Amino acid sequence: MNRLIISGVPATVEHRAAGVQNFITVMDSLKLNMSAVDQEFPLLSDLSVQGQMSLSWKVLPFSPSEDPSLERESSRSPRARETAPLMAEAHMPRKHSDDSVKLFVGQVPKHMTETQLIAMFKEFALVDEVNIIKDKATRASRGCCFVICPSMEEADKAVDAFHNNRTLPGASSPLQVKYADGELERLEHKLFIGMLPKNVSEGEVTTLLSQYGTLKDLQILRGASQQTSKGCAFVKYETKEQAVAAIEGLNGKHKMEGSTVPLVLKWADTEKERQVRKAQKAQSLGSTFANVDPSQHPSLFGALPMGYMSPYNGYGYQVCFIIVLAFASLQYFLFLSCVPFFAIAIWH
Repeated sequence: MNRLIISGVPATVEHRAAGVQNFITVMDSLKLNMSAVDQEFPLLSDLSVQGQMSLSWKVLPFSPSEDPSLERESSRSPRARETAPLMAEAHMPRKHSDDSVKLFVGQVPKHMTETQLIAMFKEFALVDEVNIIKDKATRASRGCCFVICPSMEEADKAVDAFHNNRTLPGASSPLQVKYADGELERLEHKLFIGMLPKNVSEGEVTTLLSQYGTLKDLQILRGASQQTSKGCAFVKYETKEQAVAAIEGLNGKHKMEGSTVPLVLKWADTEKERQVRKAQKAQSLGSTFANVDPSQHPSLFGALPMGYMSPYNGYGYQVCFIIVLAFASLQYFLFLSCVPFFAIAIWH
């Protein structure tokens, strides 16, 4: 009965267990009076008969000309109208600053709650939020979670304190705490630069990129000799705004001396994206070999077949054949020229 009174429904209900239970069922379907009364009126009518209740309920007739939102608002109890904004706010995703860091945490016991995890991490670092990763079907914990820290400094504290350092009750291995996929690249404001000239120097690249902000790191990829570049580099800016300005100012717009094509600037791939690209490349290479005809590429599949002559060096085979034939003919001629002398020697 207290539940019915708190939710704002009439209290004139006869004290029968079946009737109260039926009324609670209808209140659950009404979701605390947050839907229009006229939509649930048939259920209330049936309920009053089955549960033998006397209800002092006033149902407002629905008029299409009226605003439905006003009718829904009027159908709510005072307590429901007060708690509705709080409920809606609780289900809205929280917004975090660009400095916030997302950590992935593995080997979390499935019985632990988000409140318990927050309390545990707050012993060593500031934590804004913990989200347990749950199974979509069962909604049970999958033994891992995401932890949101307000800064990289606080995230590093959490990693240092827990990664491989603590095994929680119910877990078989120590906690695994690391930056979530893509977080380091995002926080470091790391860019990939392509289409650099082969003979470009680090000073030339630094001079060009420094026009858009402070460089924290520059790495030009070079070959084995370290004399010429591979035509690409990685750079880290101090802020995200500086990196964005460099992309907007140089990508596809600027040609360096010695290059015929404009520079390519983009956000550096994450480790996960690199792994996906490698897998796609390996799959593409495998499908290429699967479609190869062994008769056209015998060197890939073993020894050359009998009578095979490569279409690329046929003249070489012809020359070799002529040389072998000439050598055999010479041996045959020498043999014939020596026969009479052998015959005479045998005769005598």
